[in-house]
This record gives sequence, structure tokens and C-alpha cells, in this order.
Amino acid sequence: MREFLPDVDNVKLQAAFEIKKAYEDGELSLAAAKAELKNRVKVLHPYEVALIEQELKPEVEDECRKEDIQGMIALFEDVLDRTRPTLPLNHPILNYYRENDVMRDLLKQVEDLQQYPAIKNQWLEIYDHIVRWRLHLQRKQNQLYPVLEKKGFTRPTTTMWTLDDFIKDEISAAYNLLKKADVTSLNGGNGELSLMSEADETAFIKLQPTLVADILDLIQKEETVLYPTSLALISSQEFDAMRQGDFEIGFANITPEPLSTPWEDGLQAGGVGAGVGTEGQDGLGTGLRTGRPSPNGVATSQAAAEQSSNPNSAKVPGVTSNALASEIAALLGKYGYQSPEATDSQQELNVTNGKLTLEQINLIFQHMPVDFSYVDENEIVKFYNDSAHRVFPRSSNVIGRDVKNCHPRKSVHIVEEIISKFRSGEQDQAEFWINKPDIFIYILYTAVRDRDGRFRGVLEMMQDCTHIRSLTDSQTLLTWAAPKDEQGSQSDAAGISMKSDASSTHGKAVQPAAPAESDSTKLAGSNAPAAERIEADRTGGEVKITPETFLKDLLAVDPELKAYLIELNPKFRALNTPLARIMLPKARVQDMSERTGIPLSELIGKLEAFFVRHKQ
Repeated sequence: MREFLPDVDNVKLQAAFEIKKAYEDGELSLAAAKAELKNRVKVLHPYEVALIEQELKPEVEDECRKEDIQGMIALFEDVLDRTRPTLPLNHPILNYYRENDVMRDLLKQVEDLQQYPAIKNQWLEIYDHIVRWRLHLQRKQNQLYPVLEKKGFTRPTTTMWTLDDFIKDEISAAYNLLKKADVTSLNGGNGELSLMSEADETAFIKLQPTLVADILDLIQKEETVLYPTSLALISSQEFDAMRQGDFEIGFANITPEPLSTPWEDGLQAGGVGAGVGTEGQDGLGTGLRTGRPSPNGVATSQAAAEQSSNPNSAKVPGVTSNALASEIAALLGKYGYQSPEATDSQQELNVTNGKLTLEQINLIFQHMPVDFSYVDENEIVKFYNDSAHRVFPRSSNVIGRDVKNCHPRKSVHIVEEIISKFRSGEQDQAEFWINKPDIFIYILYTAVRDRDGRFRGVLEMMQDCTHIRSLTDSQTLLTWAAPKDEQGSQSDAAGISMKSDASSTHGKAVQPAAPAESDSTKLAGSNAPAAERIEADRTGGEVKITPETFLKDLLAVDPELKAYLIELNPKFRALNTPLARIMLPKARVQDMSERTGIPLSELIGKLEAFFVRHKQ
């Protein structure tokens, strides 16, 4: 962790740790501890607090929940820099701050509303937004923590993750209680205004002060230490790479800058937590952060610094660094030396049975109907296949991580048991399945062993078997599930006879069966009244769309919309997963906008334009 930070004063860190411990143990009063800090520490950056937690403080069970953030702020208030950084509009950390700002407003509404008799619909309006904050926590766990872990800052993964999950459970418990509550209508049974039963109301209201306090506590821990430390440890290029995964997971109650917005390379006001940038570097009071941050808190360009300090680094006219690198690579290749990066994707590689290019290998994995993940013998996640139909989304940030850090603490013991029994040879497989209405997911873990029987890792295979389980009898004739679209190679191809003992065509072509309904069509219901209204509204190819229009109804009008949406935004790839069966019946255009970050008016315009292009 230290190698990614400015030079650290170990004496100062040790002093801060000792004073904090003495205060917590009751050996120093608050006033005496603050005086000691002013005298011995003087200034403390958030990343230094993180370093104390990482290196000097032993980890304890539920550490993040037990940490008194208010007490720490009161203790360090005279020496700790808590300035909120000014960041580019498309910066991942800014999105976390914005989500927290919205959550604070929601929690104020909770505190106000709990003073009055509980009206279910009023609470639902607030909680429909509060539950979305779980996306904030999910994104943090799958995007931010893995990068910090690679930098040596593992405390968020091992401690804050537990608090994240605890709060997610609290939110879910309150929301579920609210949704299941018995309703007494005040308006003739139309449900427009309803009260919860007395018992449910009491239980629900009792949860609110604790939930508000816990969320505010987590927000302060994020903004006091986690986010400033992230800005100190993570490079601009890494933040840029993080944005794609952020959009795939989604955002909570905010509309972020579009993914297409150009990345403002390295702009970070205040650098690594100094709070104040150096004027004149880029006209915004911020430094370009492409190398190691400078000790004064303002990041500098490492490349520029190296060039300015090296008199022999002047550019050669007509020769770029890329051209020089290409010439060197060509020269090395001539004599049989080749870097891994220079491997030709079309070069055939010897596999166990046959030869395949790297491109072919990747294409095969991408088109597998099964999701694969591979963890090596050192328990490091090395691979997953990025297919369009993944059962559960994955982020590339899991690559290179300890597999135990990819799971909540409450399930780590299961991961450890599987690996232990596989490693010892006691077991070779472990299977799980998820059986819910309209969906069946099968999960199989297999021990990977080489020819000598040595343990080489674990292969996870996951498949949506819902369709497979629905099959009956036998099908031995080729039957197209659905016609290709206009860009496809076939639309009305004749069926091809596949002879079997059960049936024979005697050389005659078999007419294809009627196209099967796609999942989205089944869910939408082509005869749904809403879909009929949308179809009836088409005038000259136009479709009237509002924020309340359901996606299932739009898909019922034109199933090709699904492919267009996936091309429009990667987040819509979820439409190709089994989770679509759960999402589609409830997803509105408003929800689509919030989920993807596409402004509502822009999304409606794109949808209307799609139907104009595809008018019949």
C-alpha cells in the first residue's frame, strides 16, 4: 500500500495510533488527546488514517461496525483534512458522493415521516428509492474494493464489506415488512391511500432510527477515509477503466455522465487529500495524476517529471515512441524473440485435441451456453467467460483477486471448505441449484487436476436450465426456434431432415415448425392490452412512449428492440440473462433511464426513433 502513497512519516503515524488508543482505553481525556495530536501529529491525511488501520491496528470481528466514526472525527477534527474533493463530472468517486447526497435527503424524509401515523404509500415512495442504494454498495464491493485490494488496502474488503451487507439486510428487512404489511384501505378499496396494521407499523417504525443511524455512519466512514484514500491509491487510468463496470452494475437515484463522455485524464482536485490543489497547473486548481502523488498532496505527471529531469530525453524529430517500440518489436521478432503482448491472435496454438487461434478460443468461450469461472491452485481468480447470457453479472476487477475476497464474509467458510476438500482429494465435485418459479439455475464446482493428479484449481460452471427442464418427449427433426432478422443469413430456410428410428421423411424436406416465442415475447404477452394500445398509437411509424410505459409492452410490439437496447447500453445485456424474467414485468422506461444513466428524454427519443426505423 505504501508504494502507491506519498512519503509517510512513520513517527507521526505511530504517535497518532498511540494517542487514539490511549483515548479509546480511557487513559487520555478528549481534550488531552486533541492537544497531544496538535503537538505531535499536526496534520493527518485520510490515507494516513487508512494506513494506520491497515498496518498498526489488528483486525477484529465486525471492526467496521464497531468503529465509532463520530468519536474518531471528534478526536481528529483539529488535524484531519476532511475537505471534499472537486472532481470531473464523470469520475467514479464523484458518483459515490452524489449517491450519498441523495441518500441524506431521503433519510431526512424518513426522520420527518416517522413522526406521523404510518401511511404505507408514503413510505413506499421513499423506500422505492432507498432500496436502490443497494446498487451503491454492490458497485463499491465489485468495483472499488478489488482495485484497493490490489494496492494493498484490504481493510475495505475484509471489514467494510461486512457493514455493507449488514445495511443491505437492514434495508431489505424494512422494505419487505413494508410491502407485506396488511392494508386497510381508506378510499373505498382502491388502494390509493392505505395504513399498515398496528403490529407491522410498530415493527417498521421501530427499525427506522437504527437504519438511519447505520447508513449515516457508513456514509461518514466512506467520505472520511475510503474515498480520499481511493483517490490517493488509484490512478487516473484505473478510474477510467472502472467506469465501464460501474455502468454495467448501475447507479442509485442519480443520472451519471454518459459513458461516452470523454475522460478528463487525471483531473483530481486536491490530489490525494490535501483539499487544495495548486493553481496554474491546468486552470482548475488540480494536478494531472498519471504518476505517484507528490508529498504536498498534488499529483504530478511522472512522465513529464522524468523528461524534465533528463537532459537526454529530448524528442527525436520524426520518431515517435510508438514507432520506436514497433521497430524494436520487429527486430526482436526477426531473431525469434517476441513479447506476450505481440502474440498474433491468428497464430494457431496447440490444444489437447487440435489447434485453435486465440481469437477462436475466446469466441468459443463467449458462445458457450454455460458460465465458466476458474480459480487456480493459489486461490486466485484467473478467468471467466464473458458471454452475453451470463446468469449473474461479473466485473473484470475480480481477475487477480483472492477468491475468498470475492464473497461476503458469511459465505467464505463454504468457499474454504470446498477448496480444502478439493485440494486434499477428499472430494471432486460440489453442486448447488436455485429453484424458483420460472427459473432453475444449476451450479457445479469441479476440482481441476493435472495428469499426475495434482490439484490445479477449481472450475465453476453455472447454467440456466429452465428451458432444458421444460423439454418433454423427443425432438429429432431440425426445427428453427425463431426466424433470423433481416440482417441474418436465413429467415425462411426449410427444415432439414435428421433421420432417426422414430421418424423419417423419406428424403422430403420438413417444413419448419411455427417460430417459438422468445422469453421476452412470452413475458410481454403479445395480446396484452397495453401492447395493443401502443400498437394502436402507431401513426406513420411513430410510437407514443411515456416514462410509465412498460418495457415488456414495447418488446411485444417489436421483439427486435432487445438487440437494439443491448447495443445502446451494456447494462441492457441483463435482458439476455434469466434475471430478465424477473425484471421485465416491472421495468418501465423511467426505470430503464435510472438503471442505465441515459437521460429520460434522450432514452424516449431513441426508443421512438427505433420504432420509426422499424415501422411495418
